[in-house]
Amino acid sequence: DFPHTKETPERHGAMAMDLLNGLLPEDALHAIRAHNGEYTGCAPESRFDYALRAGETVTGLVTADALVRPTGREGMEAKSLKKKMKDKAFAAAVNRDNIRECEKMGLPLDEFLGLSITAMAAMPS
Repeated sequence: DFPHTKETPERHGAMAMDLLNGLLPEDALHAIRAHNGEYTGCAPESRFDYALRAGETVTGLVTADALVRPTGREGMEAKSLKKKMKDKAFAAAVNRDNIRECEKMGLPLDEFLGLSITAMAAMPS
C-alpha cells in the first residue's frame, strides 16, 4: 500500500490490513500492523513480526546501494552493504534499527543482509 500511503504514514499497513482482513490469519495481520508500529501503535512480538519489519526495510537499503553501483545488485556483498548501513547519510530514510531487528528473529545481521541481497537478486531491476 506504500504508493497510496507515502503522504500519510499512519495509513501504511492499515490500508493493506483493511484489504486483507479475513483473507489472512491473525498472525499475518498482526505482522502487517507491527511492521509500521511507530504509526500504528502495534508493537512487534513474534519472529514473524520482526521478519516483516526487517525485510521490508532492508529493501530500501539494497535498492539504494544498487543505484550507486555500476553493476547494480550484481556482485553486491553483505560486507559492503553493512558498511553502507554505518553511513547515516546514505539512504538516510532507511531505519537501520528496523533492519537490526533481524537479530530478534535469530539471524545475525551479516547473514540477514546476505539473504536479502540473494532474495532481491532474483527480482527484476
